[in-house]
Amino acid sequence: MLELNPILWLILGFFGLGLILSYINPSGKAHLIFSVAWLFFAAYWAYLPTYYLEVQDYFNVLLVSFAAILSISIGLLELWPSKRKKIIPELTFLGRATAVACLIYFPFFIWAELVGSTVLQATVASHTSYILELFGLPVESVSNTVFYFGEGNTAMINIILACTGLGSVAMFLGVILPSKNDLNRKMISSILIVSVIYILNLIRNSFVVYATGVDMFEGISILGFTGSFNIAHNLLSKIGSIIALFLLAFLLFKILPNLLDTFEELVTIPDKLTGHGRG
Repeated sequence: MLELNPILWLILGFFGLGLILSYINPSGKAHLIFSVAWLFFAAYWAYLPTYYLEVQDYFNVLLVSFAAILSISIGLLELWPSKRKKIIPELTFLGRATAVACLIYFPFFIWAELVGSTVLQATVASHTSYILELFGLPVESVSNTVFYFGEGNTAMINIILACTGLGSVAMFLGVILPSKNDLNRKMISSILIVSVIYILNLIRNSFVVYATGVDMFEGISILGFTGSFNIAHNLLSKIGSIIALFLLAFLLFKILPNLLDTFEELVTIPDKLTGHGRG
């Protein structure tokens, strides 16, 4: 289990302050504050790979390692005046988007770590159990745990915060809310994205509980993954999640055209830094 890292309080504080300052003076002190936030963010991600290696979640090992490298790179760019001035709009958007995502996700994460469970986790567990019950399967949810009563054994699946879909919701709202689209489009897309992610996440959880409960992948090894829970949760559901995220991003770009323009600008950051970009 992950331990509550004190760095999270610094991340929330600096990103929150940077978010406020970015709307008051986008070219001013906000970037100094964001730079500190990014460097603390990098330190946080850098301490996670060991944990994910222990639980054989290799996808997240790669993900958090990349996040650490990206965070420290952005933090250093924020501290480099000659480079920063070339991409101020892009850095401002990245700072705002990450600040919004952190302010949505990490308060729930801290709550879960301090208390052990949140109402959101219990709700997701209850809804996951309800879906499986619709198919006549022997399940029951208690707090944030779903029990599958199989023949001769009982599988117990804990719904941690990562199983609620909140991380994906925070990520998408992080890019939606600071975008330059009109308020109506942002509200409609936010409601749509949150609803779709929640439903897809329930389907994912239901598959993991069922696969674990009936030992669907017992005795099978896929790409080094063994055990029904490990294969269902750490391999197959991760592949499904990646596909779903790409499809949701495509849908979002259709609803929020200005967001696509923003991402096209983000892609050109290396060219702008080397003097070959449009800006």
